[in-house]
Amino acid sequence: MEWNISKNAKRCLSCDRGFLENDEFFSALFDKGDAFIRNDFCSDCWDQCDKETVYSFWRSKVSECKEPPKTKININAIFDLFLKLENAGEEDVSKKNLRFVLALYLMRKKMLKLQSSKVVENSEIMTFKVPNEKEDFELHNPNLDAEQIEQITNDVKMLFDNPGLTIEN
Repeated sequence: MEWNISKNAKRCLSCDRGFLENDEFFSALFDKGDAFIRNDFCSDCWDQCDKETVYSFWRSKVSECKEPPKTKININAIFDLFLKLENAGEEDVSKKNLRFVLALYLMRKKMLKLQSSKVVENSEIMTFKVPNEKEDFELHNPNLDAEQIEQITNDVKMLFDNPGLTIEN
């Protein structure tokens, strides 16, 4: 006999009500000759169930919902992407915007330091530096709004193929 028992169905077999956080439910195994079949029942339906056909059963409780752990990205991967975007052409606005948002993130993580900011022809130019390094990075401030920054953050998540990724603002 093969022991391939399914996981909790998350709903009652009889009434089809979904189990909610902290609900008690019963799981029952039924012997079908060549395999065991698992069925889950809410407490009310379990009371009505024909227990003569049950091979084995147990009572469980739906655990409290916990937020899935947030995945943090390797800061060096962000810095590497920032460096690779350095040669983005002037016509590629989306890459320049992405690079600017990455610079702000890296500044927050203390991997970049704002050296200076100046206005040239009605445009803010910000100079960033890696602490204890000589190289400077000049970036044009694209004056992005919150919605644009959110979109760029989502693009970064997609680039790293990780929708659960957390990038602090």
